[in-house]
Amino acid sequence: MIDPQRSNDLFYRALSALDLAAMERVWLHAGWVSCVHPGWPALRGWPTVRASWARIFANTPRMVVVPTEISTQIAGDMAWLTCVENVTMVLGTGVSFSQSDALNIFQRVGDEWCMVVHHATLRRGSERVPWPRVFLGQN
Repeated sequence: MIDPQRSNDLFYRALSALDLAAMERVWLHAGWVSCVHPGWPALRGWPTVRASWARIFANTPRMVVVPTEISTQIAGDMAWLTCVENVTMVLGTGVSFSQSDALNIFQRVGDEWCMVVHHATLRRGSERVPWPRVFLGQN
């Protein structure tokens, strides 16, 4: 059985690799899952969440996200992890660094822990990197 921390690690590997197929394997494909990217409105339902990752991955040349200060709680078939996301991005001609506070919630499905919520909020005082308009579908 994969533990929730391992599933969390797989999420951040998929994110840093900009790997949509790996991201698909981490998430539960349900109509009620939820994702909040920093500066975005809440997204609900797997098709919408998947589309957001596809848009981010297609428009990000390089990104490395390293979670730190990880705290894990498990209650039955649910687990939640909080962490600080240390994000380094290459956008345009520059490199930027920011930090977000994140909450990741997983549900046990058989032998797997599947992500059902990802909520990341930019840390106060962290450098704000505006998301290009294309991420929000505002070409």
